[in-house]
Amino acid sequence: MVGSALAPGAARGTAGPTSRFARHLHLAEVIRFREGQTLFDEGQRTPRGLYWLESGRVKFSLLTSSGVERVVGFAGAGAVFGEESVLEEVERPVMCQATSDGVAYFFDWAAIRSVLRGDPDLALELLSAMARKLVFSVRLVEEMTFLGVKDRVARTLARLATGGTDLGMATPARAVEVTHQELASMVGASRVMVSHALAELREEGVIEQHRRKLVVRDLASLRLQAGLGHARATPVGDP
Repeated sequence: MVGSALAPGAARGTAGPTSRFARHLHLAEVIRFREGQTLFDEGQRTPRGLYWLESGRVKFSLLTSSGVERVVGFAGAGAVFGEESVLEEVERPVMCQATSDGVAYFFDWAAIRSVLRGDPDLALELLSAMARKLVFSVRLVEEMTFLGVKDRVARTLARLATGGTDLGMATPARAVEVTHQELASMVGASRVMVSHALAELREEGVIEQHRRKLVVRDLASLRLQAGLGHARATPVGDP
């Protein structure tokens, strides 16, 4: 299942049930990783289970038929990810690689069963999260099919800034840590085209560039550019 853009708990990471998993870390395997380390590969069969990210940042990507990497999402501290293998062992649809040092916890099937016995409502939250990701995947296909580069850039930035996969969310905007190359990979365009789209958004006063971070100054205008309707703008302070 393909997601996008992660802020903590966004896109491929699930925000809802994360704090509940944090109560059961004694049941999980701790994984301390370094920047650049691969947690799992695309196509790899891994044991049944899921990950909870205590700290750090990871990205999810896949290779196109021509061997080009396509970034489909990020996850930050507090996110749950990899839950596609909870019910059965499946080939991972994406590669998960650390973009910073951090710590994750892997809950295998036995640990998950133990957690669910004490907190059965968590199962419903996980099912709900999976359903949201399915809807999100359909939206990504629509974006790649019907939207131009600037619109795709705007929609991806809006998603990153609000930290959610639900494009109807109107949460406060914030700084987005993403490179032009990562953004280009996410929207399926060249870096030159993405840089041009970002330059236009900067000229319009919608975003600002602060080194590696893009700061959304006018979320309402960004959402309108992305075809997401009206939303109240929330200015963001300098990162």
